[in-house]
Amino acid sequence: LDCDDWWELNRLENIIDKFTDNTVGVVYSNGYVFNQESGKYRGFYYLKPKEGWLFKSLIARYNIYMPSTIFRKEALDGLDYIFNPNFSMIEEAELIIRLAKTWKIAYVDKKLCYWRAHKNSLSWVKQDNFAKENTVLINYLESNYPYLTKDNCLNKLKARNSYRIFLANWKKGILK
Repeated sequence: LDCDDWWELNRLENIIDKFTDNTVGVVYSNGYVFNQESGKYRGFYYLKPKEGWLFKSLIARYNIYMPSTIFRKEALDGLDYIFNPNFSMIEEAELIIRLAKTWKIAYVDKKLCYWRAHKNSLSWVKQDNFAKENTVLINYLESNYPYLTKDNCLNKLKARNSYRIFLANWKKGILK
């Protein structure tokens, strides 16, 4: 949990039951994006997101907000590393995608956390890094899971990343 995000007081009580399934390694919930400048809130999800075995689904469209996650200790202990030091923008997504390869992901449909959005956040300031890091992730997935090279999930990630690259170049004035 980042220092400027927060949880509802009853968050753990609302999530812990999902871990009775021994195959669940990550639990996430709905929550709010809090816009610091406007003081307005909006929900993370308006439609109930997926849960279960989500490895390919998260590659195709990663949509989990980190402040909403809780991890099974055993799931994290089974990894060679937790956060990949090569990533500063997609480190959370890469971690959860790796966990989704061997663990189910459960969802709690209650707004139990708050993610603060502000104009100085790295998520907004360093948008170009998303495309660069996603390119590294794509190469990693292709190398370690060759069967994904023909899978639609990886093609969707590549398409979204191409769009990010296009936008970054357009904003820099490279494309006119």
